[in-house]
Amino acid sequence: MLLIVARLVIAGLVFSAWFGLAQSRASKLAMAVVRGSTMKGTPKGELNHFHALTAPRPGS
Repeated sequence: MLLIVARLVIAGLVFSAWFGLAQSRASKLAMAVVRGSTMKGTPKGELNHFHALTAPRPGS
């Protein structure tokens, strides 16, 4: 059991380094999209980013 956990931790660290810590670099942008601060006003009848991300997809 300990060997499996150790392998998973090592794999996580290797892939994080391999991809350049993308989850850390993009976290500021992700929070801005969720807050809606990336759009400077939504035209009438158009979805903002937050609603687009949280809208349910029926039939999937």
